[in-house]
Amino acid sequence: MAKAKQAKGANVPHKALHSRLSYLYQAATYLSAQEKPSTAPAIPTPPPVPSQPHLQNASNESSHNQAPAEPQPASSQFLTRVLLSDLRTVSMKMQIRLSPGMKHTICKRCDALVQDGSTCVTKIENKSKNGRKPWADVLVRTCGNCGCEKRFPVNVERQPRRPNRVSKATTQVG
Repeated sequence: MAKAKQAKGANVPHKALHSRLSYLYQAATYLSAQEKPSTAPAIPTPPPVPSQPHLQNASNESSHNQAPAEPQPASSQFLTRVLLSDLRTVSMKMQIRLSPGMKHTICKRCDALVQDGSTCVTKIENKSKNGRKPWADVLVRTCGNCGCEKRFPVNVERQPRRPNRVSKATTQVG
């Protein structure tokens, strides 16, 4: 007897790792959506170490006998970067390709989540002979954290090559 054929895509190799990557991306997206830019601090600064007196202020010397301050909670932007950094590390270590949609929203330089309107600036450039070629439009996303630019071609149908073109004169005459 022959083996029964399995449905295509039923066995996904490294299914647990794909689930982990998906979870990390969803968590990073959720945290970035929860952030309030006006009230959330940037990356928290650690308190000065007592062995480094040149980093302490004169006001801190008077409150030396008080209990140490609690560490500030990390901002959601910082946690988002950590999650995306872990996502990239896992995918590279296990050689799992990220989907293009996921890849386009992660900054290569600083591992920040790139979202239109909040964490990046988006514009369309066309540097071809003063913009005469409409198929040369390029979407440029500039990261708000590090200034890294990502470029994506905008889908516009290209004109057929010269031997395959139908001239305007022959279509109007006939």
